[in-house]
Amino acid sequence: MLDHLRFWERIGKAAYKLLLSESMPDVHNVFHVSTLRKWVSDSGKKLSADEVEIQENLAYKEEPELILAYDVRKLRNKEIPMVKVQWKHRTAREATWEKESDMRRSYPYLF
Repeated sequence: MLDHLRFWERIGKAAYKLLLSESMPDVHNVFHVSTLRKWVSDSGKKLSADEVEIQENLAYKEEPELILAYDVRKLRNKEIPMVKVQWKHRTAREATWEKESDMRRSYPYLF
């Protein structure tokens, strides 16, 4: 689907409108150049199409691979146990902090 991606028009100095396929109605077609990032290859994290089930909207379900750390986020009257999760097909630098209770409920095999 992305092979049909075309720039349609420039909007000001820093934004572009894309001409998208009608099969992608939920994708916003205007983006700002500040959202662009240099692409750096990580040969250890390459995906093949067979490994991931890509949905119609070009998204795929992320699966956790490993818990890297535990912490407690302290609010005024509350403490929230957190876990740092490394996701499959992502680097450790891309790990995210998630609520431990949510992860236990959704992915009990990690604990």
